[in-house]
Amino acid sequence: MLLGYGDNSPPRNLTDFLQYAKSLDQPYVYEALKNGVADSEIQVYRFPALQRYHYEKLSESPPGLLVFGDSFCRLDPLFAQGMSIAAKEAKLLRTMLKKYDNKKRLTLQFHRQTRKIIAVPWLIALTEDFRFRSTFGKKPMGLSILQWYVKKVVYACEHNKEVYGQFMKVLHLKAHPASLFKPKLLAGVLNPSRKNKI
Repeated sequence: MLLGYGDNSPPRNLTDFLQYAKSLDQPYVYEALKNGVADSEIQVYRFPALQRYHYEKLSESPPGLLVFGDSFCRLDPLFAQGMSIAAKEAKLLRTMLKKYDNKKRLTLQFHRQTRKIIAVPWLIALTEDFRFRSTFGKKPMGLSILQWYVKKVVYACEHNKEVYGQFMKVLHLKAHPASLFKPKLLAGVLNPSRKNKI
């Protein structure tokens, strides 16, 4: 599988697909593919756009109508966070059904709490999406600093298992991104000589 962002998209025919792989920064991808035999035609999936709706801002919404998953916030499936978000929303709903018997109150509070669930994955997605000139919309505060640090984290993941492990927890929504700034991890991210081999 090859990925592309913005205007850069993997081609549909095998020759161009291999050339695309060869153009990547890491040569081992092309080396792994070049002598392979395709099992099928190349399939291309294109995700149209990230989209977030703000149901939590509605002063009036139909009582008992609860908005879940992609209907509230649509993230690129390649981030692999949609099911985790939906599971967190389901867990929230279970808790709130025990707490509220008023449908209007339930609807309002559920949407407000859902906003908190999607805040982190939305920020993660925007941080990466705004690396591309074709992306437009409201940029999060401190975006350039976030992008700079995330790039350092990704490079550190190549050789530091603690940074890699914590980064995976953040991406899988098991830890807050602030955990990547803990002193021990910060040292591993900012000082490439501190290697902790994977």
